[in-house]
Amino acid sequence: MNPGEILKSTRTAAKLTQFQLAARAHVDTGTISRIERGATRPRAEVVAKIEEALETRIWTKEEPDR
Repeated sequence: MNPGEILKSTRTAAKLTQFQLAARAHVDTGTISRIERGATRPRAEVVAKIEEALETRIWTKEEPDR
């Protein structure tokens, strides 16, 4: 699985919409969408916010840009 697929799978398992996750992570909804589509690789700061919002670690140190 690529980072976007991992994010989408984790988000949907948590029963969250992109909007809900973005609000919890304090990032733009478009950011979540672009990551899930593979259109962008999130910065470490964004990864940390998303992981905190999901209360789980979803990327390894090698993914995406850590």
